[in-house]
Amino acid sequence: MRTPAAAIHAYLRAKDGNKPHLMAKAFCQHAMLSMQVNTSAISFPPLSRGREAITEVLVRRFGQNYDNVYTFCLTQPPRPAVAEFSCNWLVAMTDQGSGEVRVGCGRYDWRFAAASGLAERLDIAVEVMAVLSPEVAPRVLDWVSVLPYPWCSTAEAIAGAAIVGVAPVMTWLVFNDASPSPSGRPRHPSYEELENEKAVAVSDATGRCTVIQSRRSGGGQGHGRGGGGDGEEGRRVPEEERQGQGAGRV
Repeated sequence: MRTPAAAIHAYLRAKDGNKPHLMAKAFCQHAMLSMQVNTSAISFPPLSRGREAITEVLVRRFGQNYDNVYTFCLTQPPRPAVAEFSCNWLVAMTDQGSGEVRVGCGRYDWRFAAASGLAERLDIAVEVMAVLSPEVAPRVLDWVSVLPYPWCSTAEAIAGAAIVGVAPVMTWLVFNDASPSPSGRPRHPSYEELENEKAVAVSDATGRCTVIQSRRSGGGQGHGRGGGGDGEEGRRVPEEERQGQGAGRV
Protein backbone atom coordinates (compact mmCIF):
# COMPACT_ATOMS: atom_id res chain seq x y z
CA MET A 1 0.00 0.00 0.00
CA ARG A 2 1.25 3.48 -0.88
CA THR A 3 1.28 6.36 1.55
CA PRO A 4 -0.61 9.60 0.85
CA ALA A 5 2.71 11.46 0.63
CA ALA A 6 3.97 9.02 -2.00
CA ALA A 7 0.75 9.32 -3.99
CA ILE A 8 0.95 13.14 -3.99
CA HIS A 9 4.61 13.04 -4.97
CA ALA A 10 3.84 10.65 -7.83
CA TYR A 11 1.13 13.01 -9.10
CA LEU A 12 3.46 16.01 -9.04
CA ARG A 13 6.21 14.08 -10.84
CA ALA A 14 3.68 12.95 -13.45
CA LYS A 15 2.27 16.43 -14.06
CA ASP A 16 5.46 18.45 -13.83
CA GLY A 17 7.53 15.98 -15.85
CA ASN A 18 4.84 14.93 -18.36
CA LYS A 19 5.02 11.28 -17.29
CA PRO A 20 1.51 9.80 -17.64
CA HIS A 21 2.56 6.33 -16.45
CA LEU A 22 3.18 7.68 -12.92
CA MET A 23 -0.50 8.52 -12.46
CA ALA A 24 -1.17 4.84 -11.65
CA LYS A 25 0.91 5.41 -8.51
CA ALA A 26 -1.15 8.46 -7.56
CA PHE A 27 -4.85 7.82 -8.34
CA CYS A 28 -7.36 5.02 -8.07
CA GLN A 29 -8.78 3.84 -11.38
CA HIS A 30 -12.16 5.45 -10.66
CA ALA A 31 -10.86 8.63 -9.00
CA MET A 32 -12.56 11.99 -9.43
CA LEU A 33 -11.05 15.42 -10.08
CA SER A 34 -12.88 18.72 -9.58
CA MET A 35 -11.44 22.09 -10.55
CA GLN A 36 -12.48 25.53 -9.31
CA VAL A 37 -10.66 28.18 -11.35
CA ASN A 38 -10.96 31.69 -9.92
CA THR A 39 -8.83 33.44 -12.54
CA SER A 40 -9.16 34.08 -16.27
CA ALA A 41 -5.45 33.44 -16.87
CA ILE A 42 -5.83 29.66 -17.20
CA SER A 43 -8.66 27.21 -17.79
CA PHE A 44 -9.53 23.61 -16.92
CA PRO A 45 -12.67 21.49 -17.24
CA PRO A 46 -14.61 21.57 -13.97
CA LEU A 47 -14.93 17.79 -13.53
CA SER A 48 -13.02 14.71 -14.67
CA ARG A 49 -14.01 11.14 -13.77
CA GLY A 50 -11.57 8.25 -13.82
CA ARG A 51 -7.78 8.08 -13.77
CA GLU A 52 -7.48 8.17 -17.56
CA ALA A 53 -9.57 11.33 -17.83
CA ILE A 54 -7.57 12.97 -15.03
CA THR A 55 -4.32 11.99 -16.75
CA GLU A 56 -5.54 13.47 -20.03
CA VAL A 57 -6.31 16.83 -18.38
CA LEU A 58 -3.49 17.23 -15.88
CA VAL A 59 -0.64 15.47 -17.68
CA ARG A 60 -1.03 14.94 -21.43
CA ARG A 61 -2.88 18.13 -22.41
CA PHE A 62 -1.14 20.18 -19.73
CA GLY A 63 2.24 18.93 -20.97
CA GLN A 64 1.42 19.95 -24.53
CA ASN A 65 1.11 23.57 -23.47
CA TYR A 66 3.54 24.08 -20.58
CA ASP A 67 7.09 23.10 -19.76
CA ASN A 68 9.65 23.88 -17.05
CA VAL A 69 6.89 23.09 -14.55
CA TYR A 70 7.59 23.23 -10.80
CA THR A 71 4.74 22.55 -8.36
CA PHE A 72 5.15 22.74 -4.59
CA CYS A 73 2.94 21.67 -1.70
CA LEU A 74 3.45 24.40 0.89
CA THR A 75 3.44 22.23 3.98
CA GLN A 76 4.97 19.11 5.48
CA PRO A 77 4.05 15.69 4.00
CA PRO A 78 0.92 14.05 5.42
CA ARG A 79 1.14 11.24 7.95
CA PRO A 80 0.87 7.71 6.51
CA ALA A 81 -2.59 6.98 7.93
CA VAL A 82 -4.52 10.12 6.97
CA ALA A 83 -7.65 9.71 4.85
CA GLU A 84 -7.85 13.40 3.87
CA PHE A 85 -5.22 16.06 3.39
CA SER A 86 -5.33 19.73 2.38
CA CYS A 87 -2.60 22.23 1.57
CA ASN A 88 -1.80 25.32 -0.45
CA TRP A 89 0.26 24.94 -3.59
CA LEU A 90 2.56 27.10 -5.74
CA VAL A 91 3.37 26.53 -9.41
CA ALA A 92 5.74 28.15 -11.90
CA MET A 93 5.97 27.20 -15.57
CA THR A 94 6.57 28.50 -19.09
CA ASP A 95 4.12 28.54 -21.99
CA GLN A 96 5.53 26.52 -24.88
CA GLY A 97 3.82 28.67 -27.49
CA SER A 98 4.42 32.23 -26.28
CA GLY A 99 7.31 31.79 -23.88
CA GLU A 100 5.30 33.62 -21.21
CA VAL A 101 5.78 32.65 -17.59
CA ARG A 102 2.91 31.66 -15.34
CA VAL A 103 3.21 31.74 -11.56
CA GLY A 104 0.13 30.68 -9.64
CA CYS A 105 -1.22 29.36 -6.39
CA GLY A 106 -4.24 27.75 -4.84
CA ARG A 107 -5.36 24.83 -2.72
CA TYR A 108 -5.40 21.03 -2.90
CA ASP A 109 -7.98 18.91 -1.05
CA TRP A 110 -7.13 15.20 -1.25
CA ARG A 111 -9.07 12.11 -0.22
CA PHE A 112 -7.36 8.70 -0.17
CA ALA A 113 -8.65 5.14 -0.41
CA ALA A 114 -8.04 3.19 2.79
CA ALA A 115 -7.14 -0.06 1.03
CA SER A 116 -4.57 1.27 -1.46
CA GLY A 117 -3.46 4.68 -0.18
CA LEU A 118 -4.10 6.09 -3.66
CA ALA A 119 -6.13 9.24 -4.20
CA GLU A 120 -9.82 8.65 -4.85
CA ARG A 121 -10.69 12.34 -5.09
CA LEU A 122 -8.77 15.58 -5.67
CA ASP A 123 -10.32 19.05 -5.51
CA ILE A 124 -8.09 21.77 -6.94
CA ALA A 125 -8.75 25.49 -6.47
CA VAL A 126 -6.76 27.86 -8.69
CA GLU A 127 -6.88 31.19 -6.86
CA VAL A 128 -4.29 33.44 -8.55
CA MET A 129 -2.33 33.05 -11.80
CA ALA A 130 0.10 35.79 -12.81
CA VAL A 131 1.17 35.93 -16.47
CA LEU A 132 4.67 37.36 -16.90
CA SER A 133 6.77 38.27 -19.93
CA PRO A 134 9.28 35.74 -21.34
CA GLU A 135 12.14 38.00 -20.24
CA VAL A 136 11.65 37.10 -16.58
CA ALA A 137 11.75 33.33 -17.19
CA PRO A 138 15.40 32.93 -16.13
CA ARG A 139 14.77 34.71 -12.82
CA VAL A 140 11.61 32.75 -12.07
CA LEU A 141 13.19 29.41 -12.93
CA ASP A 142 16.33 30.22 -10.93
CA TRP A 143 14.06 30.96 -7.97
CA VAL A 144 11.90 27.84 -8.06
CA SER A 145 14.61 25.40 -9.13
CA VAL A 146 16.40 25.70 -5.77
CA LEU A 147 13.31 25.37 -3.55
CA PRO A 148 12.75 22.10 -1.65
CA TYR A 149 10.69 19.84 -3.91
CA PRO A 150 7.87 19.03 -3.63
CA TRP A 151 7.36 19.91 0.08
CA CYS A 152 8.23 23.53 0.78
CA SER A 153 7.21 26.05 3.43
CA THR A 154 5.51 29.28 2.45
CA ALA A 155 8.35 31.22 4.08
CA GLU A 156 10.96 29.42 1.95
CA ALA A 157 8.99 30.06 -1.22
CA ILE A 158 8.51 33.76 -0.51
CA ALA A 159 12.11 34.35 0.54
CA GLY A 160 13.43 34.29 -3.04
CA ALA A 161 10.43 35.76 -4.82
CA ALA A 162 11.52 39.38 -5.38
CA ILE A 163 10.46 39.20 -9.03
CA VAL A 164 8.34 41.69 -10.96
CA GLY A 165 4.73 40.57 -11.22
CA VAL A 166 4.50 37.85 -8.57
CA ALA A 167 3.24 40.00 -5.69
CA PRO A 168 -0.45 38.98 -6.15
CA VAL A 169 0.56 35.33 -5.82
CA MET A 170 2.80 35.88 -2.83
CA THR A 171 0.18 38.06 -1.12
CA TRP A 172 -2.47 35.35 -1.46
CA LEU A 173 -0.08 32.78 -0.01
CA VAL A 174 0.86 35.00 2.92
CA PHE A 175 -2.70 35.70 4.00
CA ASN A 176 -3.88 32.14 3.36
CA ASP A 177 -0.92 30.39 4.93
CA ALA A 178 -1.90 27.58 7.25
CA SER A 179 -0.18 25.02 9.43
CA PRO A 180 -1.53 21.49 9.10
CA SER A 181 -3.52 20.14 12.01
CA PRO A 182 -3.00 16.56 13.26
CA SER A 183 -5.86 15.43 11.01
CA GLY A 184 -4.02 16.68 7.93
CA ARG A 185 -6.31 19.65 7.30
CA PRO A 186 -4.75 23.11 7.45
CA ARG A 187 -5.31 25.29 10.49
CA HIS A 188 -5.92 28.76 9.13
CA PRO A 189 -4.40 31.52 11.24
CA SER A 190 -6.80 33.77 13.07
CA TYR A 191 -6.97 37.51 12.54
CA GLU A 192 -5.13 37.99 15.83
CA GLU A 193 -2.34 35.68 14.74
CA LEU A 194 -1.98 37.56 11.46
CA GLU A 195 -1.85 40.81 13.41
CA ASN A 196 1.01 39.46 15.50
CA GLU A 197 3.14 38.42 12.55
CA LYS A 198 6.51 40.15 12.33
CA ALA A 199 6.79 40.95 8.62
CA VAL A 200 6.40 39.41 5.20
CA ALA A 201 8.24 40.45 2.05
CA VAL A 202 6.78 40.35 -1.44
CA SER A 203 7.83 42.04 -4.67
CA ASP A 204 6.04 45.01 -6.13
CA ALA A 205 5.68 46.02 -9.78
CA THR A 206 9.10 47.70 -9.82
CA GLY A 207 10.87 44.59 -8.59
CA ARG A 208 11.59 46.13 -5.21
CA CYS A 209 10.72 44.37 -2.00
CA THR A 210 7.54 45.41 -0.21
CA VAL A 211 7.48 44.73 3.53
CA ILE A 212 4.05 44.07 5.02
CA GLN A 213 4.32 44.38 8.78
CA SER A 214 1.97 43.76 11.64
CA ARG A 215 0.17 46.82 13.00
CA ARG A 216 0.64 45.40 16.51
CA SER A 217 4.39 45.30 16.02
CA GLY A 218 4.26 49.04 15.35
CA GLY A 219 5.58 48.66 11.82
CA GLY A 220 4.19 49.87 8.56
CA GLN A 221 4.89 49.38 4.91
CA GLY A 222 8.26 50.13 3.49
CA HIS A 223 9.82 49.83 0.05
CA GLY A 224 13.25 48.57 -0.77
CA ARG A 225 15.21 46.65 1.84
CA GLY A 226 14.37 48.96 4.66
CA GLY A 227 11.04 50.65 5.13
CA GLY A 228 9.35 53.41 7.02
CA GLY A 229 6.07 52.87 8.77
CA ASP A 230 2.62 53.90 7.74
CA GLY A 231 1.01 52.73 10.96
CA GLU A 232 -2.51 51.48 10.31
CA GLU A 233 -1.82 51.37 6.56
CA GLY A 234 0.86 48.71 7.01
CA ARG A 235 -1.07 45.94 5.20
CA ARG A 236 -1.67 47.83 1.98
CA VAL A 237 -0.53 46.07 -1.21
CA PRO A 238 0.79 48.10 -4.19
CA GLU A 239 -2.09 49.18 -6.43
CA GLU A 240 -0.04 48.87 -9.62
CA GLU A 241 0.20 45.10 -9.30
CA ARG A 242 -2.27 43.41 -11.57
CA GLN A 243 -3.14 39.78 -11.88
CA GLY A 244 -2.30 38.45 -15.33
CA GLN A 245 -5.17 38.38 -17.78
CA GLY A 246 -5.70 36.57 -21.04
CA ALA A 247 -7.11 33.07 -21.24
CA GLY A 248 -4.65 30.27 -20.68
CA ARG A 249 -4.92 26.84 -22.27
CA VAL A 250 -5.11 23.32 -21.00
